[in-house]
Amino acid sequence: MSGRSGAPAVVSVFSDAGQIEGCSRLARMDETVAVLRYGVFDRCAWALSGPAE
Repeated sequence: MSGRSGAPAVVSVFSDAGQIEGCSRLARMDETVAVLRYGVFDRCAWALSGPAE
């Protein structure tokens, strides 16, 4: 991934590669983002952690 550290980025997940609907959220490029639970209609549960040290 390239860009400025701390710059906003969109993270998206989909149920499979052929889907166009999924879950998205904004995150800083220096954050680690994980999907805890995938749900339809943008109802995903997310976990965030700050920059690695």
